[in-house]
Amino acid sequence: MSARLIQYRGEDVLVSSTVDVSKEVDLRRRLAAQREQIFQAEKMSALGELLAGVAHELNNPLSVVVGHALMLRDEEISDEVLRRVEKISDAAERCARIVKSFLAMARQQPARLVPMDIAETVETAVGALSQSAEGLAAEVSLNIVPDLPPVRGDAHQIAQVVINLVTNADQAIAESGTGGRIDISLTHHPEAQMVELRVADDGPGIPKHIRSRIFDPLFTTKPVGGGTGIGLALCHRIVTAHSGTIALAEGGPGATLVVRLPTTEVDAAPAPGRAPSEKPAGRGAVLVVDDEEDVSDLIREILLRDGFEVTVANSAEAALALLTAQDFALILTDLNMPGLGGRGFYERLLRDRPAMARRMGFVTGDTMSPQARGFLDGAGRPFLEKPISPEELRRLARAMLEGGA
Repeated sequence: MSARLIQYRGEDVLVSSTVDVSKEVDLRRRLAAQREQIFQAEKMSALGELLAGVAHELNNPLSVVVGHALMLRDEEISDEVLRRVEKISDAAERCARIVKSFLAMARQQPARLVPMDIAETVETAVGALSQSAEGLAAEVSLNIVPDLPPVRGDAHQIAQVVINLVTNADQAIAESGTGGRIDISLTHHPEAQMVELRVADDGPGIPKHIRSRIFDPLFTTKPVGGGTGIGLALCHRIVTAHSGTIALAEGGPGATLVVRLPTTEVDAAPAPGRAPSEKPAGRGAVLVVDDEEDVSDLIREILLRDGFEVTVANSAEAALALLTAQDFALILTDLNMPGLGGRGFYERLLRDRPAMARRMGFVTGDTMSPQARGFLDGAGRPFLEKPISPEELRRLARAMLEGGA
């Protein structure tokens, strides 16, 4: 509003004007929100690129620690040395799970719906949070019924849902100063063919007047800088993409969020690492290509113990030279290497020796970058993420050979 006094026909007259700026204010508010969204998107993109590089450098030495520690368990050693080896092995595996869980948070890729062990996914996600730098302020309890059927889903994205729900509950408890416990449970409802995940806390709960908005994008009750308002919205999107439901349960102290996901009986095989050990296969010659000598030596030793004949090349160019003089039943190569690299190696074989290209699998620590993900999806070849365990590597080799690579 503006006003001024003027003379009109010898009299003092007040001239006032009023302009409705509601639309302008609303437009400014929307522009500010869009700028914040763009800023968050750019920040997450930069974080993803950083993690991709860090993961590739960290996964190689971590693979060596995990692999050798697991192989030492099979050696004839004293009980005291075995106890120390198991401590090293457990700590290394925990580091590997933390790396994979945090990479799952930064990934931006379509869901890969395959039968998965939801119990293992939940345990890994909670373990990663508990062992993170910030940790969890609340006490967390896990109650998982035995013999859960597999769920068709993307383990990385389901882990992200668990991490978001547990983090929200822990922050609510820490900010309010009330409560201090988070109960996580997994149950099976066979009549509905669903697995139910419940994340319940004894914190302040969610006020009734905002319960209908908790899944809205950019809606948050946290102070500036404390949250982006995308956590629960992302959870809702992921669960919906998995043909499931997510809802806030009524009643009870604190807040309880319930996720229900459909089950599948397809490929209901024992969880990795829990199956009984198999006898050595001894089914042919394997070519291992990796520029990190420690990693290639580890893969060589693992496969040798399983009865394979193994030849090592430390570059794609050296591997091509070997292939001119010798045939291999299986080729396992890293993706990022100096020179031709794993991608150029595969494309060269696909052009010149397509039958040999169909025997190739990748063992790589770079599955984060869009370029690597696009190549792996386009090639359609089996791949294993570093850090690797001996059993994972043996299972990959056997599966490729039994299926004609």
